[in-house]
Amino acid sequence: MTFVIRLLADDKDSIEVSRKEIIQRATCFVVRILDKNTCGIGSQPSGMDLEEALLARDILNGRFWGTLDKVDGRKYIPSVFPFTSENTKAQHDQKNIAARAWANQHFHKFELEEMLNIAVNQAVLRPYHTAWPGTRRGHSLLYRDLVEKEGSMFSEAVTDQFRKRLNNGRFWEELPYVQVGVNSGHGIRVVRDVLENHYDDLNVGFAASHGLELMRFSADDRKIISLDLKYLGEAALKRYAQFLARIDEEWKVQPGIIEELLRPYLSNVLGWDADSEGPYYDGEKDIDEIQRGRFQDKLKVPIVQTYLDRSLGIREHVAKTLAEGISWCSNGYGQHSRFVKEVLGQVPDQRVVVDLMLKHLQSGKGIRFFQESAEHGHDLYHLLPWSRSDPAQPN
Repeated sequence: MTFVIRLLADDKDSIEVSRKEIIQRATCFVVRILDKNTCGIGSQPSGMDLEEALLARDILNGRFWGTLDKVDGRKYIPSVFPFTSENTKAQHDQKNIAARAWANQHFHKFELEEMLNIAVNQAVLRPYHTAWPGTRRGHSLLYRDLVEKEGSMFSEAVTDQFRKRLNNGRFWEELPYVQVGVNSGHGIRVVRDVLENHYDDLNVGFAASHGLELMRFSADDRKIISLDLKYLGEAALKRYAQFLARIDEEWKVQPGIIEELLRPYLSNVLGWDADSEGPYYDGEKDIDEIQRGRFQDKLKVPIVQTYLDRSLGIREHVAKTLAEGISWCSNGYGQHSRFVKEVLGQVPDQRVVVDLMLKHLQSGKGIRFFQESAEHGHDLYHLLPWSRSDPAQPN
């Protein structure tokens, strides 16, 4: 069977009309199921079984992932618990085969296609206000169910254009969850997959029309400065910066948006590895034998240099990050003095950043750090404001 996905208009002028339409279609479809089971013609109606009732509930409530699971099965995800009831792929595949057989037994092709389109449009349009996490990850879940799931009877309905739409959508939906310990790291895996394997699908126009809104909605309007971008890996991190540059160049977005997305990158690049007592990006291999890049090279990226020069907010973020590091990073052999000196060497105006650092430093330890830097061969004291005219310490 070949199915066709028909997306309703989701531009700003049309989306509310489309939301009302998909709610109405979902209601009409459930009414049709009820009529079929309670008003049989020529034979005694059999009544609605439990699975149909649960399916009808999911359709009415906008729980689109439940709809797709019931008629098309679920994506296989190996269990981390080896003794669970469903711990083999063979068992999982049998359940999916049974789900599809049940769907084909109970519904005609046109009904399955209507359920598919209701589910897809519910995911994309978000017509219901719910607390379910799935509501905030529509594109990501559709990609899982329609592209990644083996044997899906709806897979042929995914055109190349729709697949690109899903890659763009899931990137922005999962971006706020690029954090260790959140959703079992799923956001990290999705964003990394898009950047490494589907980078050419990313579209600046989508970012402008839908992406930032999806990010805000998915994050429940939280800021995303806590992203753990180092877990994306070298290739994906590089492309993350490249995509920000494309957005900045092709879509004259408000600078504050690029700054918000650039801060996590800089926090990551300026990270310190407490185990090795050195910069995280030191150009060496980590304990997993994965090659790390160099923080110096990552600071030279054009989009970083542009905003270091253009944005006081970005310079202050760098200053605050460095100041916080001074308070706890090891400097017994001058390793942190060298790091700070090399970072300052990459910024357009070192003295402005140092002035900003002083706002966040614990006065005693901070001043001693600058004073002692010369003892390790990395003189920084001359950058302090009072040393520029008077070498004596301030009272």
